[in-house]
Amino acid sequence: SIVSIFGAVRGIGRTMYAANLALSLRKETRKEVILVDISKSANEVCLTLGLGANLTNCPRLKLDTPFLEDSFIKAAILKEPSSGINILNISHESASSAYASNLNAILTQLTSDYRYVIVDLPTLMDEVVFEALKQSDIINIITDYNIDNLTQTNALISQLFEKVNYPQEKIKVIINERKETKPLTHQEVSKFLNYNIYATLPVFWEADNLDKRAGKVAWDE
Repeated sequence: SIVSIFGAVRGIGRTMYAANLALSLRKETRKEVILVDISKSANEVCLTLGLGANLTNCPRLKLDTPFLEDSFIKAAILKEPSSGINILNISHESASSAYASNLNAILTQLTSDYRYVIVDLPTLMDEVVFEALKQSDIINIITDYNIDNLTQTNALISQLFEKVNYPQEKIKVIINERKETKPLTHQEVSKFLNYNIYATLPVFWEADNLDKRAGKVAWDE
């Protein structure tokens, strides 16, 4: 299964959610899980998990690499022994649609080796992102109660239906509650988004500060 984690804006806990989803799936199912970071820096997942950001600790695969062979992909996969998950960092900074075929090949290979492929997508609307969404079995859209963020999430959902033609039941909206934000009711948010809320994460935002104090994710929490 390919699960893509997406959002309309940065800074709402998307990568933290993706990391914890991968860790939880590994812990609960004991199946093979890989967490794929697609971003310009290709180090967001490594920083979130406290693994550092240098190439020695977290190798990166450039999506614009010509003739991307299977051996290049496998060589770039980081095996994280503490948690049991694997990590693939993919650097993506060009809007060229030519690189969408590279991502297609990468995800196709990963699905043959892993039970769960968790893809942390950048807040972009380009062909590479659309390719990942098209291949996904589930899309989790992360947002919060901020009105501006909800407005952008509303627009994002509309674009997904227009551009990806994705089955509505496979798009899950996850609300990340922030302690400092007075939450709206589920009914109010659903009406604002014109879409049902799948789940909320009531203490999720506090995890970021916890991880910074601890220096790493507590794998068993």
